[in-house]
Amino acid sequence: GESLLLGDTMVLLRAVGAAEFSGDVDAFCSANGIRSKALKEVRKLRVQLTNETNMILPSGSTPVVVDPKMQPPTDAQAKLLRQILLAGLSDHVARRIQPQEIKEEEDRRKFKYAYRCPDMEDPVFIHPSSILRHTNPDWIVYQDIFEHDGKMLLRGITAIEPQWLPIFSSTLCTFSTPLEMPAPRYDQQQGRVYCHMNVTFGRSGWPLPVMELEFPPGIDRFKYFAQFFLNGDVCPPLEKYF
Repeated sequence: GESLLLGDTMVLLRAVGAAEFSGDVDAFCSANGIRSKALKEVRKLRVQLTNETNMILPSGSTPVVVDPKMQPPTDAQAKLLRQILLAGLSDHVARRIQPQEIKEEEDRRKFKYAYRCPDMEDPVFIHPSSILRHTNPDWIVYQDIFEHDGKMLLRGITAIEPQWLPIFSSTLCTFSTPLEMPAPRYDQQQGRVYCHMNVTFGRSGWPLPVMELEFPPGIDRFKYFAQFFLNGDVCPPLEKYF
């Protein structure tokens, strides 16, 4: 589920949690081939982030603590972590090369599991040690990229959903004008006018699914709002007067 889609980050989280749970980080690291110095640095960072979080919590809130028995993320938490990683690594997005994009049979074998990065001409590949190397999700974010034996490899992989890009990486997206169909609508709960738009990502213009987003600022948004107001969508009790 979401734990697998969180990818290599989930592996790191489970390693940190298991080491703390064991009560003896040095012994745990020795038994599992992990650098104890790295996990001790992680612990210091957890303490620092916890202290900073407590400083900004509203007065009267229950303080956050560094829990040595921290449970693995739930599915909901893992999904939020994937979105956080996208927000922080929006310039480290890669897209899997689809079969229909490969014309030559020789290239078909060569690029079978390859990805594209927006600013690179050569294909890139998921590192063999990644937990996602067998599933090969269509869209990913990665922590770093390096060359090995003439092949560009990605490390620190997390799967993302393409429909998240306009939300968390909007500065790297290009939006069309609002589509007439499906027609714009008014959301009573949000109090906003929404429309559908075609979206592309990055300099290469990778197409994304048609997205329903808030109607862009301008006179047309006010025109649609006026239409919804007159139809009674904004204030239903007033509908009978129109």
